Amino acid sequence: MSNETLVSIIVPIFNSEKYLAKTIDSILNQTYKNIELILVNDGSTDNSAQICDELSKVDNRIQVFHTSNNGPGNARNLGISLAKGDYIQFVDSDDLIEIKMVEQLLKSVESEDADIVVCGMKRIDQANLNTISCCTTKLSLDEEIKDEFVLLLKFGLAYSPVNKLYRKSIINEYNIKFNDDLLIGEDALFNIEYFSKCSRVFIYEEPLYIYHQRPGSLTQKFYKEKEIAQILLYQKLREFIGIEVESETLRELNSYYLMEFSFIIYQNSIGIKNIGDFLEKVKDTKKFISRPEFKAVARNSYSYSSFQRLVLLLTNVKCESLLMLFLYCHNRFYKKPLRL
Repeated sequence: MSNETLVSIIVPIFNSEKYLAKTIDSILNQTYKNIELILVNDGSTDNSAQICDELSKVDNRIQVFHTSNNGPGNARNLGISLAKGDYIQFVDSDDLIEIKMVEQLLKSVESEDADIVVCGMKRIDQANLNTISCCTTKLSLDEEIKDEFVLLLKFGLAYSPVNKLYRKSIINEYNIKFNDDLLIGEDALFNIEYFSKCSRVFIYEEPLYIYHQRPGSLTQKFYKEKEIAQILLYQKLREFIGIEVESETLRELNSYYLMEFSFIIYQNSIGIKNIGDFLEKVKDTKKFISRPEFKAVARNSYSYSSFQRLVLLLTNVKCESLLMLFLYCHNRFYKKPLRL
């Protein structure tokens, strides 16, 4: 590993004054020093802009750019266009990275001549419970990458851009960008497109990224856009891995999306105030499970748990109201929530 290799670290920022200084410190204190830190303040209305400007005065590796609020995808795209490094890494403005993250990812991607390296993550929820997501360290080649991507989905490591090191040359060659039109799922689409251009993917099992799942964050809110985004992601993944009906990889993908689609139905059940509201939500659920994507998932999916089998049963007998009630109670009261 050459110390001359420049790594560009891009941080999109929106109203992160409580966490921003610690996030930046965790980046600047890396054991690998040849980095440029690109801070894109995405129209923050708190003190985030001032914090960025002050920190840039004490370390010449920091560049700060202020924009109007256009979302994290737009901010990351701006960072990519400004990056001078051979490799690109993304960090969210309220998270932390382990002190050797850049060094370990760079060493892995260069020693294996990989197009991307993926590492594990530590996830901390509001109850301060620490869970580690990781796979076995391995190098995947060509067609294996499709299977590997679905495995990463199951571990929760595929869609986020923050636990990966990308080659900027591949991003430039294929003009890969984050979709500015999506509030949710733009990072997942970016990764699907990037992985489709890779011939060598290296997975490093150590959890080097520390993700804080905070209440009220964008990923925790329900938007109609989330349903649209998940349908689009499923379609794109079907294209990526192929559409063979008997494919084991496809069945694994469908099993994963049975959980994702169930989570959308659950989120749609939140905030029901009266019987009229409930009936309207049931109509939404009926419309959703009648979509061809949901039917494809239900028709050709592994059922690893009693939860999945019950979701499929209630779907097949078209009992939408009971399905909503089950999902709502499961996430509200069961000690193992639908997702972390």
